[in-house]
Amino acid sequence: MFALGAALRMLGRAGSLAFAATPLIAAFVAVLLTASIDWALSPRRVVPILEIKPIQADSVSSAASQATLRSWSDLSLGVRLAGNDLVLISAAQEPLREKAWRGLKWLLTIVVWLFAGSIIARSVALDVAGRNKSFPRCVRHAISRLPCSLGAVGIPLVATALLGFVIAVTGLPGVVGWWDESWVTLVSPIALVLGLIAAFLFAVLIIGWPFFAVASVVEDADSFGVLSRVYSFLISRPGIALLLAILGLLIGTALTEVARWLGELAQWLVMLSWQPLLGIDAEHRAAAALAGWTILGVRTWASAVFWVLVTLIYLLLREVVDGAPIDLVTPDDDDRVPKDPFPVVGLAAMNQPPEELPPSS
Repeated sequence: MFALGAALRMLGRAGSLAFAATPLIAAFVAVLLTASIDWALSPRRVVPILEIKPIQADSVSSAASQATLRSWSDLSLGVRLAGNDLVLISAAQEPLREKAWRGLKWLLTIVVWLFAGSIIARSVALDVAGRNKSFPRCVRHAISRLPCSLGAVGIPLVATALLGFVIAVTGLPGVVGWWDESWVTLVSPIALVLGLIAAFLFAVLIIGWPFFAVASVVEDADSFGVLSRVYSFLISRPGIALLLAILGLLIGTALTEVARWLGELAQWLVMLSWQPLLGIDAEHRAAAALAGWTILGVRTWASAVFWVLVTLIYLLLREVVDGAPIDLVTPDDDDRVPKDPFPVVGLAAMNQPPEELPPSS
C-alpha cells in the first residue's frame, strides 16, 4: 500500500542525507573526474596529424590565402609560402575517430558515475537502516559490486545492439539487388516490431540506469537480478514511479536552487569585501575564480542530491512492489554471519574422533 505522506517525509530527508561526508566527497570526486575526462578526450585536445596539400589557384578564393583557423571538426589552415598557396589538412579529424573519442568519453563517464552513485546509494541505504555508513566501507562495497552494475547496464545495451544487427540483416537483400515490393511488405512489420523492442529496452535503460547502481549495492543479486528488479519496479507500478519521479524532481530542483542562490550570495559578499583592495585586473581574476568554485560546489551538491533521491525512490518502489521493509539492506561481507559447515558423513566420518556425550544426570 502506497502512502503519499510517508513517501513525502522520506523524500524530504534528501537534503539532510545529502549533506553528509560520504555523498559530498563521492560527488565532488566524480564531478572533477568527469570534467577531466571531458577536457582530456575532447576532440579539440587531440593533436592533429597534418599533411600539406597544394591548393589550385582557380579553386581558392581570396580569403583562403590568409591564415584562417576554422572549427575543430573541419580544421584547415591556409598559408602563403614562397608565393604558393598551401593548406594544412588534419588527418586526425576524421568522423570515425571523432566518434571513437566521444564513445570512450561517454563510457568512462558512465563508469565514474556508476561507481560514485553506488557509494552514495550505499551510504544513504545504511543511513536509513541505522547502520554504520563509514566512507571506506561504502567504497569497498561499491568496488565489489561495480561489475554487477556495469553488467546490468551492458545487458540491455548488448540486446539493443543485437536487435539492431538483426534489423540490418533484414535489409541485406536491398544491398545485393533482391529488394522488391514483396520483400518490403514481408520484412517491414518484422523490422518495425524489432525496432519497437529495441526502443523500449533503450528507453528503459536511459530512465533506469541510475537505479542499477542503487540496486547493485542494496540487493544481494547478480546483474540479471538487478536488471529484472529495476524493470519490474518501473513497469509494474508506472504511476507510482512517475509520481515519485515528479516529487523527486521538485525537491531536487528546490534544493539545487537554494544552493545556487547561497553560492551567488556568498560570492557577492566576498567580492564586496575584496573590491576596495583589488585592482581591476585582480578583481576580474578573483571573480572568475569565485565563480568557478561556486559552479563546482553547486554541481557537487546537485549530484549528491540526485543520487540520494534516486536511492530513496528505489527503496520506496521496492516497498510498494515487493513489500520489503525500507531499511532492508544487504550486509557487507565483513558483517555476514558465517554458515555452519556441512556435517562430515560417510567414509570421511570414520576418521573423526567420536563426540563425547555429556554425562547423564
